Amino acid sequence: MSLPIKLIRDAIVETVFEIRFSALPIPEALYGRIIDQPEWKGFEQKRLPGADLPTPIRIADEGLKFVPSFELISPDQKSSLRIGPFAVSHHRAAPYLGWAQFRPELVKVVKSVFLAAEGSKAERLGLRYINSVTNEDHFIPSFGNLNFAIHSPAGPIVDRVNVNFSRTLGIDLGSITRLATKDFVIGNLPPATAAVIDIDVFTPPGFVAGGVDDVMSWVERAHEVEKRSFFELLPDDVIEKLRTA
Repeated sequence: MSLPIKLIRDAIVETVFEIRFSALPIPEALYGRIIDQPEWKGFEQKRLPGADLPTPIRIADEGLKFVPSFELISPDQKSSLRIGPFAVSHHRAAPYLGWAQFRPELVKVVKSVFLAAEGSKAERLGLRYINSVTNEDHFIPSFGNLNFAIHSPAGPIVDRVNVNFSRTLGIDLGSITRLATKDFVIGNLPPATAAVIDIDVFTPPGFVAGGVDDVMSWVERAHEVEKRSFFELLPDDVIEKLRTA
């Protein structure tokens, strides 16, 4: 079955794109170089608690290393850029723009980051889509209606589910898919959420991207992986009901 270009009603709650660097200028310097660019004019500037973390503590703790220090928030409050000494991430809340509009937004982010961090190389890229499916919008009344099954000796498990699985998809593509019922997920979800489909595509250790073209080439392929991974989890008849093209 060919994948739809667009759905009648998409399920995307949030998208996250992240670039991690092995080394960057001090956070304040990088922050200043980014906010001075015209692309971010009108964005609200916010200092985050991570700004108070000493760099030696960050380096010693992988859980803290990539915590952002500053945030730029769009005037409509729908997107933000989070900046730390070792990572920059772009966050876009629902409603999803569609790839034709979202891709240029990512290009703007990548160009801005590489301009501010001139000479740096990206050591990890990540593209993550968090989806919430419901009966009303997506014809999925429960977790058990996904094209995914968990079985035990007592039968299928469809209530209170939280499962993760990973895939290696190429020399520079890997993914983790997280499937869960609503009670295992913290965040702003539609009240009638039947299942959360969280797909994170990323680069493996040893990856290096030296510029905008390298990053965007990877992003294009990662987006295709995101699409395939999502639609694999929907029954064919559901895809047809939601298809617009």
